[in-house]
Amino acid sequence: MSMQSHPEAWHEVIHRSCSEKDQNDLFALLEIVRRVRENIDGYLDKVSDPKTEPFWKPADEHEIDMLAERTIREVVGELDLDANVLSEDLGFEDRGYDRVLVADPIDGTFNSAWGIPMYSISLALGSTDVNSLTTGVVSNLAADETYWAVKGAGAYLNGRKLEPTRYDYSGPRLCLHMGSMSDPITYDFAKKAKKVRSLGSASLEMCYVAKGALDVFYQRGINLRIVDIAAGTLIVREAGGVVLDDKGNELNIQLQDGARSPLVCARTMEEAQLVLEK
Repeated sequence: MSMQSHPEAWHEVIHRSCSEKDQNDLFALLEIVRRVRENIDGYLDKVSDPKTEPFWKPADEHEIDMLAERTIREVVGELDLDANVLSEDLGFEDRGYDRVLVADPIDGTFNSAWGIPMYSISLALGSTDVNSLTTGVVSNLAADETYWAVKGAGAYLNGRKLEPTRYDYSGPRLCLHMGSMSDPITYDFAKKAKKVRSLGSASLEMCYVAKGALDVFYQRGINLRIVDIAAGTLIVREAGGVVLDDKGNELNIQLQDGARSPLVCARTMEEAQLVLEK
């Protein structure tokens, strides 16, 4: 893998803050991100090419997902990454290792297909459960935003350290899963907020809590899959935030296909109470 595929400033931060093993893992995940971004950009450019398509049209969501999935598997093989793979559509691949790469190839597929610039790739390495995660990366494929964290070494956005509790605002900023499948209580919580957003990419919504742009991200009704929240959980916690289930317990589900949980992600435990109090 070429170190030149990422800004030099990132490398200085990574070398300064991580062990050699963690550096290698992080650079491997960043290389996967680079390749997926390259392939998805190429596909979307072709779909919307004005030379062949006189009218704008949405891309095929399944094709986007499968292209990203295949790219991840290809790069894992090329790098000989010492991990099994658990991903959204292709499930679990046992490659004979003790740890697993938990991957959501495209988090926010609807957004990507319909030209909404809010979709990401989410990657995390761990062994058994959320608490075993050691490395996580979430990258907004439609923008210059790459978040990463290494356990015990902090969380970063494009090489800058994240501290979500550092910034204050004049009222609660909640990100809530809204729609026909959301828990009805969600709408009660919305009334407490100064601002409400629903962005369609759980991993990015968690990262916006990590950098302090949002106070709380809450989803209940359709429980989130482990592939959606693994990397985001590590990033939020390393930035000083909290990730809980809807009972207020520390979230710690298994790194297994089918594992799901409701989610409360907040800058502080105090702010988490906004959606824990009934």
